[in-house]
Amino acid sequence: MTEQYPRTIIEVVVEVLKGDGSILATTVNASVLALMDAGIMMRSLPIATTCVISNNSIIKLDPTADEELEDGSASVVLVTESNINAAAPMIKDGGNANLIGSTTFGLCTTPEKFLACVEAASRASSAVVAFMRLALEQKLERESVTLW
Repeated sequence: MTEQYPRTIIEVVVEVLKGDGSILATTVNASVLALMDAGIMMRSLPIATTCVISNNSIIKLDPTADEELEDGSASVVLVTESNINAAAPMIKDGGNANLIGSTTFGLCTTPEKFLACVEAASRASSAVVAFMRLALEQKLERESVTLW
């Protein structure tokens, strides 16, 4: 990739006007869409997902701000590498997802709970990829109609 963009810094600035939870994951996904729309080549398609582990160990995906702030709950933001062509989640050798990065807010009490969040985020990423594909296809269709 460095040959494609030599001596170049690509900066994406995101301004959150209003948030109702999952802000970090939403800004990562918006940044990825902006890079795709600009035609920037990427090695993979990172997909961010927010999970909340509640007091009774229930995992919630894409939580609201109130759910993120519940007492005793932990929020885990995971960025996984998506396989664009696969409808199934990307689980490789031994059940490990392609985890790129993670951030945790609150106390994630056990490694098992964290790994359960990784599994849930990996499964949810296929739905996010489908949404991104649909949004880009609709945009390109609108542009092709207006150009001709």
